[in-house]
Amino acid sequence: MIDTPRLYRLGILLLGLSFGLWPSCVGRSAKTLVCGDYSVRLGSDGSVLSIVSPGGTLESAARNGAGRVSCDGRIFPLTAPVRMMPAENGIRFVYAIKEIPLEVELTYALKPGDGAVIFSREIALRSDSPLPGDLTVAVPIDPLVLPDTTWLPLKNGVGGALGASEAAVYRFAGVVPSGALALAAPMVTFPPGPLADRCTLMTDPFYSTVFKRKAVEWTYPKSVGLENNLERRTISTVFHQGDPDSAMSRFYDVALEDIPPGPDWLHDIAMVDYDYLSAGGKGWF
Repeated sequence: MIDTPRLYRLGILLLGLSFGLWPSCVGRSAKTLVCGDYSVRLGSDGSVLSIVSPGGTLESAARNGAGRVSCDGRIFPLTAPVRMMPAENGIRFVYAIKEIPLEVELTYALKPGDGAVIFSREIALRSDSPLPGDLTVAVPIDPLVLPDTTWLPLKNGVGGALGASEAAVYRFAGVVPSGALALAAPMVTFPPGPLADRCTLMTDPFYSTVFKRKAVEWTYPKSVGLENNLERRTISTVFHQGDPDSAMSRFYDVALEDIPPGPDWLHDIAMVDYDYLSAGGKGWF
């Protein structure tokens, strides 16, 4: 005699395993993404609980959900998803903020790159109403924390360290704080740690971004709102080998993967435009 309920439960289990989300060692309160020797464990609230690599494991110090949204003086933590579903190479969490109103869709994915492993967060914001105030999105990078030795591609054309600064800013569209270290590209990278020889954190280059010690933030001004009621951002953490130059290459490969590389002479024009070549290379200063 066929045990129909048991077959049904088996089918659900196999479906979960086919997406790499429910290994036998993880209960229903957490999901795990796997790519080769790397794995990322996610809580049911959208928190990143831990990252495991061949070199070691990093555990999050606190569960902060998937981040927070601030608008009109109010803070809305992303800790109670209304939906959770499998996605390509990952899992998707959906949050509803009725007070704005706003829907936040966050998709985690873990996938291989060219000699690298890429952990990405794709964020989609949807609202059919005008924003009641400036809207700031903050996404934690737990369990990572940017160290003082974090290397920055600075706007003045040289590389520098984060040092004692609390933030670095890539300025494009949107609102950003003044006085922070200015970046030429929306990426930061830091040297060997427990997870990889090098870890590079980056976003898409189509909007201003603030890189803080424990989070990535950006702000949509009330006067502009969300373009066509929908905005998308992508934050990627790339685990790889090499020096800062290799990190820049990863930025082009990952954040700009749909854009083919230009000829070398474009770089020469950009150098002249910034006046890097005058005064013995000191023209900028």
